[in-house]
Amino acid sequence: TGMRILSARAPQMVAWAWGVNGALSVLGATLAIFIAMNWGFQVTLLTASATYVVGLAAWLAATQRQLAQ
Repeated sequence: TGMRILSARAPQMVAWAWGVNGALSVLGATLAIFIAMNWGFQVTLLTASATYVVGLAAWLAATQRQLAQ
C-alpha cells in the first residue's frame, strides 16, 4: 500500500499523510453530496473519475521520477 511504501522511504511523513487522507476524505464526501444534489449522480461520478485520473497521473509522474534517480 501507499502508506507501507511511505513508511519505508520517509517514516517522518506517515502522520502527515494520514492527516491529509482524513481531511480529504471528509472534503470529498461533502463535495460529492453537494455535486449530487445540484447536478446529479452522473456529474458526481464523472467528477470522481476525473479526480482519480489526476491522482493516478500524479502517482505515475512521481514514480517515474523516483525510477529515473
